[in-house]
Amino acid sequence: MVHQSTQMSKRVGCMIVGAQKCGTTSLIEYLSRHPCVCSHEQTEFTYFLGQEQYEWGYERAFDTYFDHCPEDREIFGKHVMVMYSDEAVNRLHKHNPGCQVVILLRDPVERAYSAFWHARRIGEETLERFEEALAAEQQRIQNDGWEARRQCAYVQNGLYHEPVSHVLNTFGDKNVLVFTSEELLSRPREVCSEVFEHCGMKEHRVNTAPKMNTSKRARSELLARGQAWLLDPGNPLKRMLRRVLPVRFLQRVSRLLRSANETSFDRPAMNPETRRSLVEAFRPHNQKLSRLIDKDLSAWSGMGESDRKTIS
Repeated sequence: MVHQSTQMSKRVGCMIVGAQKCGTTSLIEYLSRHPCVCSHEQTEFTYFLGQEQYEWGYERAFDTYFDHCPEDREIFGKHVMVMYSDEAVNRLHKHNPGCQVVILLRDPVERAYSAFWHARRIGEETLERFEEALAAEQQRIQNDGWEARRQCAYVQNGLYHEPVSHVLNTFGDKNVLVFTSEELLSRPREVCSEVFEHCGMKEHRVNTAPKMNTSKRARSELLARGQAWLLDPGNPLKRMLRRVLPVRFLQRVSRLLRSANETSFDRPAMNPETRRSLVEAFRPHNQKLSRLIDKDLSAWSGMGESDRKTIS
């Protein structure tokens, strides 16, 4: 059953902790359509990952993200980068050791390419070619640290075995559900039903349409980069604004500005040689992951171009 705190602010009972560009936006939207579930309006619940928010305390985070939730609802949260941070996973466990943790994973080759175009869209990626970004990844992380460059860690964020292993070791098998993006695409209602059952909730046939978070690009990359600079956690201007304006207001303005600067986009096909190189690089990691989660991942990196476009 979902653990509940006796404190005024209800604990997070279910948390989607990763991974980026794997369908988590769609999944949290589907789950939130259950009449007994309430989630955050913001794209990500950043409390466990953000040092400043964590220091503010959960009561303030609850007021920011969940104060619209009725008392009888279960609290569901999502942040696609939590599983990559041992500290964030440990904070989640300290917050609620009985939290039901959900992980979505995608073919890491496809995930990396999708993440590159997403980073271009939000102004985090300044290089124009995927191959340039791959070549720069390790130096960027070495110079700036993963926290500063996590949006652009295209290969590193696809090495799932270690972070998934830490989540399983921290929460135990009975509190962790691992799905692939292919499972969510092919049987979304069944995936949702399994999450509800895992949380001890009544069955509810949720609406699983339409698909969320479709591919887009920035109309103006200069404007996108300016917004990315403004939203950087280390930006003193952002910190000053957060002291004088409500966090929810700032997040809503940010979403509106980003949405106004976006347009639909069909990604170009990945360079075949780049694909072959990544397939080989990820292969041993995928094999270790397959044994860890007891899922057949042999189809990864074998999808055709038409299949690739089913996930943004």
